[in-house]
Amino acid sequence: MICPIKQRCYPMLGFRNCESASRFCSAFDELRNYLRARSVEDEPITASTRREIFAARWSDLMTELAA
Repeated sequence: MICPIKQRCYPMLGFRNCESASRFCSAFDELRNYLRARSVEDEPITASTRREIFAARWSDLMTELAA
């Protein structure tokens, strides 16, 4: 798995200032945390369940942004 810190460092290369990179990274982190499926008591989540959760949350997000 790729470390989220490394994922945050790479986008800075395309931005001209730290403020823009900071805005992007905070929005990216919020979206990533919202779409991520979390297990209860460290029980594994099957891939099909993860896809269902992601699809439902993505649909809700797109509906919210369209309004």
